[in-house]
Amino acid sequence: MKNLPLLFITSIICSSISQAKYPTLYKHALVTPVPKIYPPNDMDNDFRQISVLPQLAKVLESIQLKLNKGDLKIKDNQHAFTHGRSTVSALASITQNWFSKTENSRDGRMGIHALFIDFCKAFDLVDHGLLLKKLAKMNVSKSFWLWTRSFLEGRSQQVKLQGALSSMRPCPSGVPQGSFISPTLFNVHVDDLEDCIPNYLDINAHKYADDCTQDEVIPYGSTSNMQKVLDAINDWAHRNKMKLNAKKTKDMWICFKAAIPEPPHLKIGDDTIERV
Repeated sequence: MKNLPLLFITSIICSSISQAKYPTLYKHALVTPVPKIYPPNDMDNDFRQISVLPQLAKVLESIQLKLNKGDLKIKDNQHAFTHGRSTVSALASITQNWFSKTENSRDGRMGIHALFIDFCKAFDLVDHGLLLKKLAKMNVSKSFWLWTRSFLEGRSQQVKLQGALSSMRPCPSGVPQGSFISPTLFNVHVDDLEDCIPNYLDINAHKYADDCTQDEVIPYGSTSNMQKVLDAINDWAHRNKMKLNAKKTKDMWICFKAAIPEPPHLKIGDDTIERV
């Protein structure tokens, strides 16, 4: 009798994986709005939606992820939610090149033009159809693809705030923040982002989840191509049903040589990007 709960849990997990179906009861989330900044001023941008989900759902997702991890080939420039990577590895990979190119060398000091991309509601806008197509291109197993489709479809949520519950609403897009497997699925969704940038532009790309940094080295006598890069990423966002956040996207110019002129300010549509 003591082993009945464990047998019941094992049965749920094994049945879900073998039948490629995600349990319906695990698809409902209680969403808690968590402020990104204090005090929050913008209802649309200053809150992160954290989904409170059943604990057993996270156990099931972690097992499924371990079983299929080898098929999810995420590019090395993604530093979030990947083994052996962190904010430290992201910072090191970005800044080491900046230090070497802006210091005195046999090629002389060069300039660095960096672009820091931010997306509006990145996790919430993931299109399920596009994500499933990208999973299929990674050649994941049919069972895992069907299980992921089941995980995504038919989800619902309610907002819980100060003990009060909102009415229930469907989730036609997005991956729930608070789920174990959602960060990996998001990494799959943005894995092809830098593929939209032409190779001849010679851009270095780094990602930490939805925070994407692009930089280029500007030698003496050359000009920046970063506006072309920003336009290409904006086009990618439109094709993938996502949206750049012009307010939080920034660029930076690093140069210790007056002979290299500062690049013009960047734009997303009619919005000028703040230089920091």
